[in-house]
Amino acid sequence: MPAPPPPGRDFPKKCASFLAGWPGTLRQLYTLIKGDRIRVVNAHYPGPFLTHFAILKRLFPRLFSFTISLHGSDVIAIEKNEHIPPLCAGY
Repeated sequence: MPAPPPPGRDFPKKCASFLAGWPGTLRQLYTLIKGDRIRVVNAHYPGPFLTHFAILKRLFPRLFSFTISLHGSDVIAIEKNEHIPPLCAGY
C-alpha cells in the first residue's frame, strides 16, 4: 500500500499526488476485500502504509476485522520511546 509521504523535499507535491490517488486505491482495496471475502487483515508492522486499511475500517466497520501485530523490535522501540525502524514504517 502506498504510504503518506514523509516530510521533506517536495512534500506538498508528493502529498497532493498521494491524496489524488486515494479514492482509486481505496476503491481497489475495497473491491479486493469484498470480492475475495477477506475477513481479517493482520498487519505485521505498524506504520503509515496502513492508512488505507484504517480509513476503510472507519467507513465500513463490518467489512473486515483489523489487527496490527507488534513483534520484538517494535515493542522494544516503543518501550524506549524510539521511532519504529524505517523498514517497518514502509519507507
